[in-house]
Amino acid sequence: FRRVRLFNASIGDQAALGILEVLMLEGQAQPDELILLAEQSLVFRKTAITKEALKKLEPHPSARRTIVEMRLTASEGNPQAAVDLARSSLKNFPAAEGEKIMLATADLVLRTNPEVSQQILSPISKKNTANGLDALRMLANQQLTVTGKNAIDSAALAKALKSHPLH
Repeated sequence: FRRVRLFNASIGDQAALGILEVLMLEGQAQPDELILLAEQSLVFRKTAITKEALKKLEPHPSARRTIVEMRLTASEGNPQAAVDLARSSLKNFPAAEGEKIMLATADLVLRTNPEVSQQILSPISKKNTANGLDALRMLANQQLTVTGKNAIDSAALAKALKSHPLH
């Protein structure tokens, strides 16, 4: 039953999110429920719930927790602190988890500095992993908004996407 509730909460079901919040407040929520609650409450701009879930997740560090913390920090008007958090947390995770944090960082800095975002994504995009495919997709999406000297060769990007083993 918890898996169904978790799935429903992941698609934004308010009833399921409410149950997760009650479980959190009663100290009965599991780490996967807490991280999902933190992610979804941030989407719905319920930052008090996000902060409480993150506080309860302190003994359970993860890339997802770090990413939520970064997004919360940025949404509170401090994008540089969010980037600093990403930098300082990378050493705490294996490479694949660190790449997820880097993908989130690239997404975070895209609006303010597309060139830096591309610099973050380019090395990851060359990997034959799920993170590499995500980086390629993010670069392709960026090409819809980036022009001029910051643009990447669209043909090369399309070829890389097409030839990626996970595509």
